[in-house]
This record gives sequence, C-alpha cells and structure tokens, in this order.
Amino acid sequence: MSITQAQLAQKLGISQVSVSLAFKSGHNRLNENTRSQILKAAEKYGYRPNASARTMRQGSFGSVGLLHSAHAKRSYLPAPMLDAIYQALEDQKLHLTFCRANDQQLADPANLPKLLTESQSDGLLVNIIKQVPQSLSDLLLRLKLPAVWLNVKQDFDCVRHDDFGAASALTNHLLSLGHRRILHINASYDATDTHYSGTLRQQGYEHAMHQAGLSPCSLTGQKIPGDQLLQTALQVLDSPDRPTAVVHYGEGSAVAFLQAAERLGLQLAKDLSLGLLSCSSPESYHGMLLTHMEHDYPAMAHAAVEMLLKKINIPATRRKPQPSVVVPMTMYTGRSCGKYSQ
Repeated sequence: MSITQAQLAQKLGISQVSVSLAFKSGHNRLNENTRSQILKAAEKYGYRPNASARTMRQGSFGSVGLLHSAHAKRSYLPAPMLDAIYQALEDQKLHLTFCRANDQQLADPANLPKLLTESQSDGLLVNIIKQVPQSLSDLLLRLKLPAVWLNVKQDFDCVRHDDFGAASALTNHLLSLGHRRILHINASYDATDTHYSGTLRQQGYEHAMHQAGLSPCSLTGQKIPGDQLLQTALQVLDSPDRPTAVVHYGEGSAVAFLQAAERLGLQLAKDLSLGLLSCSSPESYHGMLLTHMEHDYPAMAHAAVEMLLKKINIPATRRKPQPSVVVPMTMYTGRSCGKYSQ
C-alpha cells in the first residue's frame, strides 16, 4: 500500500518540504545525497507524487494537448514534426497528450473546455488541416481558449510553412540554370479534400514564371491515380515541346517522371531536371539525392509552442489572437537538376 508524502518524510526524519523538493526538476536546494535517499525510500515504500494535488497548487497541468480529427484524412502529422513538437515541449518541461474528436464534438461549446480538462491539457495544438469545421474556429475564438493551429492558412493563431516562397525559390533555381519550359505538377489535387499548400505552391511557381516573362504551364486541377502517373509522365515527356524541367508538389509524381525519363532515354539533370516542393525521403530513387525544399519542422514546432505558451500565460479575459507565423523552407540541391543546353 502506498504512503503519503508526510508519512515518507516522517520515516526519513526530514521535513515534508524536502520530500517535495526531491521530486521537482530544476531545483538544487537539496544536496544530491539527500535527494538520492528520498527517491530510494519513495521507491521502497511505494510513494508517488499526487498529480492532482500538484495541479491544484500550480494552477496548471504542465501539459499540452495535440488535437486530431476523428476523420483520418483531415489530420496529417509526419514523424519529424511530431518529434519536433515533443522536443520543443520537453525544452519547456511540458508534456504532450493526445486528443481526438469528431465534428459533432468539435462543434459543441461545452465540449472544448471539457476536452482540455479531461486530457489534462493547459492548451491545444490543433492539427486539423483539411475541411476545417468553421464552427471550431469560431468557438476557439469566442471561448478564448488557448489554442494554436498547425499547418493551416489563416491570419492569426497558426504556424505554417511558406509554400508560396518555396515554390518561387525552386522555380527561380531552375530558371537560373537556363530552363524556360518548366512544368508544375500537382498530381494529388482533389477539390473535395485539397490542402491550401497546393494553391500557394502553384501561385509561387506562376509568380516566378511571370517575373521571368514566361508563360506558366501547370498539370493540376484533378487527382491523377497512382497507376496512371507513369502513363501521364510518358505522354508529357514524349511530346515535341516537352518540358526541360518539372516542379513537383510531392515525390509521387517525381518518381513517375524519373521512370518515364529512363524509358525514353532521357538523362537526368542533362535532358530533364526535377525539383520537389515536398519530399519525405530525398534519396528515395536509387539512392539519388533529389533537389528539394526542406521543411523546417523544429522551427515550426518551437514557434507553435512559444505562441501557445504566450496564450496560456495570459488570463482568458485579456487573451487575444496572435499574429500567425510563416516559417521559411530551405532548398537542398541534389543531382536531379542541371544546366539546360540546347
């Protein structure tokens, strides 16, 4: 049977304050020997700090909730981003909890505060990036709950990557190599389930092309099934006025174009250059490093945690929306791009 903090202190013949300090990270008022004795005795007698009592004393849970949609396609969080969030919270000595809700629960004014309490969270990182319920956005504002959105496009309370800037930078890189017939392709486009990044990446590409006095050429507006990607790539690359460079939304279409180039006898970086705006594995094609835009997940996570803590530490009556943060992406030049020569 476990014992109380007071009973443990009595057994050791020390003050209850000393026992309490032994379980607080960052405190050095106890010498290491005393702390070690307390922790060993706690393990021996089965003492565990009372989380509920600590929460009541501190007025917070020391934890942040990661809110996902019950609809799987509406929430997307790559492993590097999750790891970066965990690290950013750990740096602040905070914990991460997982919250999941359907549209009905997200639209219930009584459910959101309850969600914070039941998940023992002081605030929410909202990871719902597609078909975002307007009711949820309105409720978070009206209730003034501490929440920060991840990877959505709005003017306040969100952190996202600079997709427009990334597409513009990658297109300009290809232009600097002498390419003029540059195609942009987004094979994952689905009007009923699309993410804002598709629009911004196309706009960034078009902006760079217009700045260079060239006409944009995009293959987007409809989703291309995986089994049709190779055939599409073959048709594009086997035409008389084929593009000499392609800007890809993601790696799915890039692999199809690499395979098509091989079949048609086109040499990568000499006859055809490829750049990716999103790439989870830049060496996924025969170990070749592909030129791609890299997401800065640590910067995004730290910005989101910093914004959320600022909101948490402001009383609800004075809590206001925070300006959104747009995180730049970095270009890595691989072996898939080269100078164009006629």
